[in-house]
Amino acid sequence: MTAMELFKHGGPIMWPILITSFILITVAIERVIFIFRENGRRQPEVVEKMLEKVEANDVNGALELGKKSEDYVARILVYA
Repeated sequence: MTAMELFKHGGPIMWPILITSFILITVAIERVIFIFRENGRRQPEVVEKMLEKVEANDVNGALELGKKSEDYVARILVYA
């Protein structure tokens, strides 16, 4: 049996399965692209400097560093 014959043999329930499969693949590809793009923006040294400033009681300096950074972790720390 070919794949098309199996699809036809499956009946009408195969259409929602096929559509859901395409949606799943599309979302998975989008998430992989997003993760690679965000990892490219990571600046762990900025986060480390922010934490050092907070430990030295320079909270305003840490906030300024975080606001200038493109790192999502630094931005989260600014708004936390």
